[in-house]
Amino acid sequence: MKRKTPPPPETLKKIDKFRQTAGEKIRTALREYPMTKRELQEKTGLTYLTILNITSGKSYSFESLIQVLDTLEMELRIRKGDGK
Repeated sequence: MKRKTPPPPETLKKIDKFRQTAGEKIRTALREYPMTKRELQEKTGLTYLTILNITSGKSYSFESLIQVLDTLEMELRIRKGDGK
């Protein structure tokens, strides 16, 4: 079986930046909603650890992120970057 090649360091930095930014925006939305992380966990059906991972910018699945965004009536937009 062929092993997957890990992403280059630049890609890993972009992923980390995305997760941090998404976590910040979700924390802001929770304060504005207002909703606690526990309430978000109950509404999404995700584990509390997953909610903590998302809001702190740690590792999580794309599917979990979409569940949180849907619950908070947020959307993910993809746009062409400036290369930075």
